[in-house]
Amino acid sequence: MKYLFLILLVLPEISKSEEKPKISSESIYQIDQIWNTEKGKSLNLKDLAGNPAVVTMTFTSCPGACPLMVSDIKSFDKLLTKKEKKKINYYTFSIDPAHDTPQALQKFYEKMNLDKRWVLLTSDKDQAREMAAILGFSYKELGNGDFTHSTSLYLLSANGELLARKERSSDWKEFLDKFRAQFKKNKI
Repeated sequence: MKYLFLILLVLPEISKSEEKPKISSESIYQIDQIWNTEKGKSLNLKDLAGNPAVVTMTFTSCPGACPLMVSDIKSFDKLLTKKEKKKINYYTFSIDPAHDTPQALQKFYEKMNLDKRWVLLTSDKDQAREMAAILGFSYKELGNGDFTHSTSLYLLSANGELLARKERSSDWKEFLDKFRAQFKKNKI
């Protein structure tokens, strides 16, 4: 009986630590969309909740801006402490779902030398357009397999609320300040 009592005392702590943050009406994670990862796993946007995240939209055959955006995000990551690095994720949503299969995403993942905190996502044209509209990311297909697009990066809270937007050429101060405020506020 003594052991059962101890187990019952420990169980609420275990389940509490695994809880996902509450999804608010301001969260991008409230949108009911299924995306596929570079590993071929299907997931709902709400599955991304849990840690603050830096998000952008890319396409894997991009000759310039997209690899630079990923490199910029990696520069942000270098500004973080070891403890902070454990509590942030990086998501890139494809604007070219016709070509960005999970296999293409995996090749890009490897080429860019990304780690397990990164998730590359592809879906369909409608969902890519909806995600772009929600984030305020502009892009246009040029018809030759190329796209013109913005270079915006977004910082999301652990529950998917937009905290900051950054253009590729601007500095990381606002992102870093807002991420650290989230880090302290949520004791993550």
